Amino acid sequence: MSEAILAAVITAAATVAAQLFISRRERESRERSLIEQNSRIVLRLERLEAAVEKQSGLFERIYKTEADMAVLKSRIDSGNIRC
Repeated sequence: MSEAILAAVITAAATVAAQLFISRRERESRERSLIEQNSRIVLRLERLEAAVEKQSGLFERIYKTEADMAVLKSRIDSGNIRC
């Protein structure tokens, strides 16, 4: 009877150890996957930020061009153009 109990205890210990090993390996794999996903997200955000900066510069140039056009239009309308 004691051999059966000893065998059961050894089997249970081996099962627990194997499950702990598998669990740790899966957790490490998930962590690597999350780190990889986070790095991709950071890269995409950086690209988006660059695109937004570019677009902001374009809007600023458009506003300046529109203001310059308004000044030129008013000068044309008033006949106050010097060449």
